[in-house]
Amino acid sequence: MTPASPGRPTPDAQPFMSDETTTLETAAAPARLLVVDDEENIVLTISEVLRLEGYEVDVASSGHAAVQLLDRGPEYDLVLTDLHMDEGDGLSRADFL
Repeated sequence: MTPASPGRPTPDAQPFMSDETTTLETAAAPARLLVVDDEENIVLTISEVLRLEGYEVDVASSGHAAVQLLDRGPEYDLVLTDLHMDEGDGLSRADFL
């Protein structure tokens, strides 16, 4: 067997994480997520990956649009937001949550 290069596991290395995984899904229904970003390609990529994993995903292209979605419901289990958007950062909207 050849030694592994730094940062690369050997082929027979055991995984670092346990077999148990943590997920936001419950037995009743998948978690509902809101993805907020002003870059369309980012929103589309993240939301599609999350949908493929079984989550219900809504998207907003601005902090203002996100606040409107949060105002009228439904309730979200997790909000993923960009920290640097044209109209302000995601943290400035965090007080609304």
